[in-house]
Amino acid sequence: VGEVSATAWPQLYPEEPVPIPLPSLRKMIRVTD
Repeated sequence: VGEVSATAWPQLYPEEPVPIPLPSLRKMIRVTD
C-alpha cells in the first residue's frame, strides 16, 4: 500500500512535492536495487 501511495503521489497530489523521507520510497529504492 505504501509503495502504491508513493508511486501515485504525483497523480493524487499534483501540486504537492513528494516527501522524500517517506519509508515507502526507501523501501521502493531497496527493492529496486
